[in-house]
Amino acid sequence: MTPFKENSNRLDTIRNVFASFSHWPSVFRLLYQTNPRYFANVMILTILSSLIPVGVIIATQSLIDAAVAISSGGGIVPLFIAFGLFAFLAVIRDILKHVDLVYKTLYQELLSNHVNLLIMQKATRLPYSSFEDAGIYDQLQRAKQDSTFRPYQLFQQVISIISNVIVLLSVSAMLITWKWWLALILLLLPICSTFSFIRLGQEEFMIDHNRASDRRKQYYLMHLLTSDSSVKELKTFQLGPFLVDRYRKYYERFFNQDKAMVIKRTKVALGFQALSLIAVVAMQSYVVWETMLGTIAVGSLIAFIQAISYTQTTSTDLMQTIFNMYQNNLYISQLFTFLSVPDEKRLAVAESVPFEKDASGLEFRNVSFKYQGVDAYALRNVSFAIRPGETLALVGENGSGKSTIVKLITQLYQPTEGEILFDGKPISHYEENEWRQKISALFQDFIKYEMAVNENIGFGNYRKADDEAAIIDASKQAGADEMIKRFPQQFHTQLGKWFAEGYQISGGQWQRIAISRAYMRDAALYILDEPTAALDPQAEQEVFTRFRELTQNKMGLFISHRFSTVRYANQILVLKQGEIIEAGTHKELLAEDGVYASLFHIQASFYLEETDESTRQMVGQM
Repeated sequence: MTPFKENSNRLDTIRNVFASFSHWPSVFRLLYQTNPRYFANVMILTILSSLIPVGVIIATQSLIDAAVAISSGGGIVPLFIAFGLFAFLAVIRDILKHVDLVYKTLYQELLSNHVNLLIMQKATRLPYSSFEDAGIYDQLQRAKQDSTFRPYQLFQQVISIISNVIVLLSVSAMLITWKWWLALILLLLPICSTFSFIRLGQEEFMIDHNRASDRRKQYYLMHLLTSDSSVKELKTFQLGPFLVDRYRKYYERFFNQDKAMVIKRTKVALGFQALSLIAVVAMQSYVVWETMLGTIAVGSLIAFIQAISYTQTTSTDLMQTIFNMYQNNLYISQLFTFLSVPDEKRLAVAESVPFEKDASGLEFRNVSFKYQGVDAYALRNVSFAIRPGETLALVGENGSGKSTIVKLITQLYQPTEGEILFDGKPISHYEENEWRQKISALFQDFIKYEMAVNENIGFGNYRKADDEAAIIDASKQAGADEMIKRFPQQFHTQLGKWFAEGYQISGGQWQRIAISRAYMRDAALYILDEPTAALDPQAEQEVFTRFRELTQNKMGLFISHRFSTVRYANQILVLKQGEIIEAGTHKELLAEDGVYASLFHIQASFYLEETDESTRQMVGQM
């Protein structure tokens, strides 16, 4: 490497160090906001503890000089005073050590939980699209992975720097008053190692930074291998050993990278440590030589040897802490990068359509939508309306745009073009909480909360989560009440197998619980996305009978591939590649003899064939 390139790299390294400290104001704000009282107490204890070493050195010097003076006919009082000061400092040091440990231990817990809360609160404010963006999702995982413990590491390093600076200034002052160049050499030695350690830190950070995606894949493999929801399929397809081996390959690659970095760091550390020890031994030998010449007293000999040792170890620790803090600043930047991701924003729609006071219900007006990074439209010029007392069914092949319509209604996404109106007003003009209270939804991939039945249902309206009567009523509307009564503790039964006394239920039973959750809210519009996929025909019929009763004076929208239920909707939309190709009632669409009629007859013939086969088997057995 040429000198120019080497100097350029060093300048870049220095710039990177200063750039990484740009987060300091945010870090200190974070540390202070966690708990101002604990933060202040820890800082005060740090300052007091940092003044102890210089006091101990001075007390030791006085004690030795007083002892030597006695042998020369001096008084005993100075000896007792020096010893009293030495003992007092020792007691204070131990007291401060224990008090400091208590405050730091409690503050660590507070800080960890504070950061976790910040991450969770931020996650609740992110738009839905952020969770489908691999880059932002990686930022979330990095924030979760490192930033819950690294803020406290950074705080410890800030405390360590303050402590080391105080010790360094107070102890090196003793050397400066005697031989200033000794202190200068001891202060400059650690700086020589700084650039090497910082470059290593950058390399380590980039290795870990680039692992984020693979680390998520590794965690996902562990989830698959240890989750009750996947064990059946893994055993059936004998995927266990294959996935374990894939997990092992990730681990081995990570381990080999870490091993190489540990070896490289150790070589650099040993080299500079050897250089530093040689310099310290040489300086301490010089102090001994000066004592032999009689230029300094015995007490000063001990004091200067201690001061040299303290200065060397403290300056080395200071440089190492700055390096570690620089590295943690790189990691902590991931937290602030994630926290700076824009929150969910409701796009303000211009009042291009006059407010219609007599309008009621939900209306799509020439709505088009395409996902970020995708050129093709997921929806194109979609228009329809649902009025109170009506139910609308969406039919179409996978990818036809059915779920996208639901995402737009629930404000998980905003339309690319067109407007969605409710009672004549664009839904983006409603306050977020106000709009979300008007709708209730059961998604196809609903959550199976590993909690009690009453909590699983109550989450549909958290304001009534403790209202037992409302929970029971919602379960009745979903036809789940009789099923729940057969559970071990009925509405207080712990569901799932993650926790003690967990009671596992079938997919159909989970679906009943999820439907109950959707019915907890007194909504204007109820949305059911494949609500009966895991139910038998009789249970399906019961669910939709109750759904029609629930939406008599309200609106209902559901997605289903079963035409036995679709036929009862007031209006049916058939979608293909994001466009409505047919619309009407069941009878109208059959009369039209188009796509809907074809799909209906195919499904109906399948059921007729099954019925005929069952009849023939029964006749054959007679």
